[in-house]
Amino acid sequence: MNGSLVFNLFLLAIPAYFVWSSFSYAPTARYIPLIIGIPVLVLQVWVILQELLPSPARAEATPPAYEGRRAISIILWMALFFILFCFLGAYPAAFIFVLLSLVVSSRTSWRLALAIATGMVVTLWILFGLIMRYPLYEGALFGGLIPPL
Repeated sequence: MNGSLVFNLFLLAIPAYFVWSSFSYAPTARYIPLIIGIPVLVLQVWVILQELLPSPARAEATPPAYEGRRAISIILWMALFFILFCFLGAYPAAFIFVLLSLVVSSRTSWRLALAIATGMVVTLWILFGLIMRYPLYEGALFGGLIPPL
């Protein structure tokens, strides 16, 4: 068993634990662990299956020479999201981050990027705002750090 497979099996245990432990919560409290845990669990199983199945493209692939720059780029993107989230809140930060990352990193067209970013934020709002009635962080610029009176 190679190290990557062992690591992916370890990662599989995390969402499996969240899904399993959510059944000990009250019915309304288990929504978030299930909504997040089940898709992550399915995706992690898919990653493990891809690792186990032989692939000629994976056998020929060599790590790129710019691996360090790519890692720094990912870290900078995550820092940008953190800053946007802290100042603007969950919905605007998610919208701006997805829009910019699709246009800049993936070179997606503006129309498609706007559609995907809008759809994702609307989905978040429906899921958390309407269905679960759970307010997401509003951001420091919109009073997110001020405690309710």
